Amino acid sequence: MILTKRYSRVLFLALLCSSVLFFLHQLSHAPTLIIEDHSLHKDSDLVLLPPPYSPPPQNTAPPLFERWKEYERNLSQHAEDDSSVKFVFMKNHVFASGWGNVLQEMLLNTHLAYLSGRSFVFDNYTWDRSQSEYSSFNGKTIPSRVPVSTMLSGPIIGGSFDPAYFNDPFFDVQSHPHSPAVHSEYYERVCAGQKKILDTATIRDAVASWDGLSNLKAWVDYLQSLPDRCVEFEPNAEHIFNIWMFGSTQILTLWPSLSQSPIIRQFSHSPLILGAFERNRHLFGVADVPVPREKQGFFHFLASFFFFSSPPLIEEQVPIALSSNSSDLVPLHQLSSIYPHAPANPGINDTIPGLLVLHIRRGDFEEHCHNLAEWGSVFNGFNSFDDIREQDGFEFAKAEHPGDAPTMPEVIEGVSEEARLEAYTAAKKDYDNRKAKYESAKADYLVHCYPDINQIVKQVRQIREQVARQGSVPLTHIYVMTNGRPPFLAELRAALEADAINNNPLGLPPWESIYTSRDLELGWEERYVAQALDMYVAQRAEVFVGNGFSSLTSNIVILRKANGVEREKTRLW
Repeated sequence: MILTKRYSRVLFLALLCSSVLFFLHQLSHAPTLIIEDHSLHKDSDLVLLPPPYSPPPQNTAPPLFERWKEYERNLSQHAEDDSSVKFVFMKNHVFASGWGNVLQEMLLNTHLAYLSGRSFVFDNYTWDRSQSEYSSFNGKTIPSRVPVSTMLSGPIIGGSFDPAYFNDPFFDVQSHPHSPAVHSEYYERVCAGQKKILDTATIRDAVASWDGLSNLKAWVDYLQSLPDRCVEFEPNAEHIFNIWMFGSTQILTLWPSLSQSPIIRQFSHSPLILGAFERNRHLFGVADVPVPREKQGFFHFLASFFFFSSPPLIEEQVPIALSSNSSDLVPLHQLSSIYPHAPANPGINDTIPGLLVLHIRRGDFEEHCHNLAEWGSVFNGFNSFDDIREQDGFEFAKAEHPGDAPTMPEVIEGVSEEARLEAYTAAKKDYDNRKAKYESAKADYLVHCYPDINQIVKQVRQIREQVARQGSVPLTHIYVMTNGRPPFLAELRAALEADAINNNPLGLPPWESIYTSRDLELGWEERYVAQALDMYVAQRAEVFVGNGFSSLTSNIVILRKANGVEREKTRLW
């Protein structure tokens, strides 16, 4: 049969339309990546996207995060020297400590710089101050320095300040310049030969207390009084906000100021952390999110129109081929288009429904907990808000060491055997009483500092039942942020699963999933910043149970409390 020219054209158009519509239909399943023209957002905070995920290489030295270092060097505020900007560099910042300790100090140091009208000089997360690129921890090689941009975004590492948060109950921040933070390398370059070196002793001695607000006000006044453009603290000077202040409830007097600060209100996580969350979101019970209609575009509409039904678009993490140029950078506010399940600055509406996160410390923390008991230590200051503490009922009774056990007195001429035995018996009774008090006080501490599996399971059951009775969103998934070893975690998982079945007076369903930090699929760079990912997950949990003696827990508590999370949903062991 020979087709006329007219019918040939019709057939060609039909085949062409079918091919185009098939392509559009396939496209409807593809992830959507919306990146706007950077030239339209010259004032936007640009953040560095991580490379596509690949399994960590074997038998290779840890990463040195060169792309992240280069990103920090090339922040826009480093392009020129504005002579009107004043700087403060806390060169005595914490080092050789965990991320929780470093971040808690960084939050307050940045807040102080903001209140004083000075640009905060940020440095690397530093384990070793020496020139060596690598250090050792527990027999493993680790990077000596990690760029903070691998973990954080926002004003704390150079992002802009939102004027909406220029509202402090104690300080006049409206009239201050709010210059963005700069990297220490830039500071060293522009401030060479004009630095004023400070010690902390003068102000600390003048305040003579651990009261948070008193110290904050004293330092704000002092820094504002200095005409010097570049001020820094002696590297070996005492920290402005030291362990004694962080370990005291008196630090809470500065909370009304800190809670309203852009440092907290704009606290954001890095794309590296958000990407790791996206890849592992199934561990936290996070379902796929349909793409909003405004993101679907005209072609998806046409495909839906011609096919009459089309599966909803699901945005997934997009592997993006990156090179070391500006195409790796996107505005911070666009990250939601790339990581739809992982908001950079999560609020209370970004809570993961049904997720219970447990912070369980293991390893060398057991010895630390014994020491805390003998010192009579209290919870970290930011874990001591009244509305959180009233839920645990823990009284900090110092575990006084009983000393050495008595021995039978030596034979002394003129002292009868009966008298010797009586003296020994009295001494032994007194020792036994002291030892019993010591063991009891230490056991109380360990419940809250280093709970065993039975104690963990019991508290999880009680919390789950309490949530159910209150009619809140039921708890269905558990994530354990921990450094515990796999055998311990396997035993814990089995105990939690069994308890949900065997001790269940309310008839609650079994846990849908129980995962731990050991289950995370992490890339080469992500492995060395995994604590920041745990922190992000805990910030968004329906219910979080933390360790009152941990600074990592207290950072999570700060962010949850600032976001208005109900007090019953932030707990301590």
